[in-house]
Amino acid sequence: MPDDVLAPLAAVGVVVSAWRNTLEPWHYLFTDAQMSWMSLTSTRDITPHMHPDTNAPDFAAIKQVLCDPDRLVLPGVPAHDVLGPAWPSIATRIAAHVRRYQEDEYTTRVLANWGGMAGSRWWGRQDWEDHAYAIADHLELNRYRTRQLIHEPWKLPFEMWERAIEHQKDVQYRR
Repeated sequence: MPDDVLAPLAAVGVVVSAWRNTLEPWHYLFTDAQMSWMSLTSTRDITPHMHPDTNAPDFAAIKQVLCDPDRLVLPGVPAHDVLGPAWPSIATRIAAHVRRYQEDEYTTRVLANWGGMAGSRWWGRQDWEDHAYAIADHLELNRYRTRQLIHEPWKLPFEMWERAIEHQKDVQYRR
């Protein structure tokens, strides 16, 4: 698997288990679009620390990124504001997940395997482009917005992301 596929897929594996699953008890506070946006930005932010060339994620950097209270996890809003008084507890749980990966000597490839199983139809996976084209067709996005959805979805206006998430359940893959 090419490094440019392996790194984001490994990041998906970390984000699904360490970030998203930790936040799940607080999901009732957020829309599906907000939850997915937080996961999307987390995937983007830790991808550079996956290091597929050495098969050795930089767990210290991953923990630092995911536990940074000032990291913007929703458009213009840092983690500590989004999660309020629950943030310290959430950050501690996320750090514990990442520490376990390091203690268990998870490699980039192991994390990518988990990302492939856990993050279906998600940005960072090989099949995201097909899924994104289907969403773009459904929402009648222009070429510029379609490219953003495929390659840099965090640059889409949040309202457009909300529409994409809302409609993704009803979209079928192009054949």
